[in-house]
Amino acid sequence: MAVMALGTVIMGLDGLVSIVSKIGPAIIVFAIIVGLGNIIMNPSGLAKAEETMAAVQVTKAASNWLISGIIFPAMGCIMLAPFLAQLGKEAASKKEARAGGFLGGFAFVTAVMIMAYGLMASIGDLYNKDVPSLFIADKMFPAIGVLFSFILFAGIYTTAVPMLWLSCNRLIPDEKDKRFRILALILTIIAFIGGQFSFSALVNALYPVSGYFGIILMLCILKTQLKKKEVPLTEAGILSE
Repeated sequence: MAVMALGTVIMGLDGLVSIVSKIGPAIIVFAIIVGLGNIIMNPSGLAKAEETMAAVQVTKAASNWLISGIIFPAMGCIMLAPFLAQLGKEAASKKEARAGGFLGGFAFVTAVMIMAYGLMASIGDLYNKDVPSLFIADKMFPAIGVLFSFILFAGIYTTAVPMLWLSCNRLIPDEKDKRFRILALILTIIAFIGGQFSFSALVNALYPVSGYFGIILMLCILKTQLKKKEVPLTEAGILSE
């Protein structure tokens, strides 16, 4: 994974977009298939999910479901906002950028929602699993489990690559600069070492922290957008009066 991520980042933004755009839809489709499949196979488990979760020790990102629900999209914001902003500049028009953002967001939310219900349908069996979605896929049909493992690998790849690229890009904007490649190599080595720790422990520690920072970022973006709308009115003398 480290070698693949490093190689893709060195290719530059164009190569990155080309690869991610092909993998993303496949991940969404498989997430929906696995989630729906488990819901259909375990309808009674979904009905008893709340009762089951009260009886087991479920790892939580926050103290209650509402904060956890806010943290999740905020975490995505802090991780991908710089990459998406740069990607938006490549769009042919604002209309195209908005359409892509809406459709991508809608597809992502749909997949997450269906997968969440799919996990709840078997929460008693997978609450302590590091990769519960893979457990569901393998339980449904071993062949699907094998195929889904490759899909999950691709999912981790599509997260690792944009994160590595934007980390390098924020410090050294020029992708052709030799220092950009050296920095990418150093960060890859650091990430590889960090990847030796427990996956579930890393996720449970880093995702909530990223989420809280993401909330701050979202508020800053909202404030900036509101200021942009105020500027024309101020210049016209409407607000000043």
